[in-house]
Amino acid sequence: MTNRLILLPGMDGSGQLFDSFVSQLRQLKPTVMALPQSGPQSYEHLATIISDQLPSEPYYLLAESFSGGIVAQLNKEALSSCKAIVFVASFLQSPCPSAVKLAQHFPIHFLAKFPLSTLVHKLLFLGPYAPKGIIEDFKTAIEKVPESTLKARLQVIYNSKLPGGAIDIPAVYINPTSDRLVNDGHAEDFKKVHSNLKVIDIEGPHFILQAKPLECAKLIELAVKKIKELDE
Repeated sequence: MTNRLILLPGMDGSGQLFDSFVSQLRQLKPTVMALPQSGPQSYEHLATIISDQLPSEPYYLLAESFSGGIVAQLNKEALSSCKAIVFVASFLQSPCPSAVKLAQHFPIHFLAKFPLSTLVHKLLFLGPYAPKGIIEDFKTAIEKVPESTLKARLQVIYNSKLPGGAIDIPAVYINPTSDRLVNDGHAEDFKKVHSNLKVIDIEGPHFILQAKPLECAKLIELAVKKIKELDE
């Protein structure tokens, strides 16, 4: 049985913010698939690109935040070898349309360097106890993404709607209970699309893989192990 885990990153698209999490994995072998940092950013377009990279042999798929919408656009053929899907603090509909729309009009890179940005990053993204190293990694990852690409992804989030159809692949939704960006209702959206989905609560902020890499690694590997046992 496979132990390969394909990871799709959140808004930054680079996958660099997965480093601390993947270093804690012991049973699963991670492969990070970065998103294109230029060109169209629609979920449909990104799903086409990801589909071409997915392996034909069995694998598990992890989608963080923004990438949940990509998975919803993958066709059955692309997911034919997928044994389970793990969603982390993800959403299928815009978490807060008014705030997302407003964010598109701000200079994202400039604000990331603003003196008070560290407080904002802790409040919204990484939690009140986030160490300086994690915050700097977050800022660096965002700064490397073209401003136009970040705003294009915000527009995609703003336009996102609950997809039709159903996916019966076993799925897990990791729900950070102190997430200030994505509330509990979005886990319910996934239940409408994924007929075999389990929600697992964990205390922490939106970027839970970065805030609690070891705890998340253990939790996700255990969840995958249980799915694997049912499949044998």
